[in-house]
Amino acid sequence: MAGDYAAELESVARALREQADGALFRQLTKAMRDGVEPAKEVILAAIPEDLPKRGGYAAVIETDLDLKVTVSTTGREPGVSIHGKTKSKKKRSLKRLDSGILWHPVFPGDTPRPDWEWKEQRKGVTAGWFTRSCEQAEPRVAANLEQVLEDVGHEVDRRAAGR
Repeated sequence: MAGDYAAELESVARALREQADGALFRQLTKAMRDGVEPAKEVILAAIPEDLPKRGGYAAVIETDLDLKVTVSTTGREPGVSIHGKTKSKKKRSLKRLDSGILWHPVFPGDTPRPDWEWKEQRKGVTAGWFTRSCEQAEPRVAANLEQVLEDVGHEVDRRAAGR
């Protein structure tokens, strides 16, 4: 998706830099970040559907998931990206979850202990849930980004014409 708009983004960013219009440039990058929000919503909505319902793992993963949007207007690949990782330093990994493997503690009793055993679980975990969620959000995100670039491009043209 980022490649589809890379040339246009780079062109608009260059025009904004030439005009030394920091406010419009900030508006562009904020609108791009906002345009990717639907992907976050789709990812979070997939968690209860694609992760085990028992054991409260979906709720744990949802609170542990850290989703960040980055915008780059220069370099080889200007564009917007969404990055996901887990906040915890535990054995839980987004890459592993997306491959269909949940790594979770086995509780030997009611009292939490540092010697809990960790176990791999594949049952109830849909492989590719994160990747698929991003792909499902792509058309909506692409439409948002296309609109952002069009709006800012029109504003750049209007200002360049002195109107």
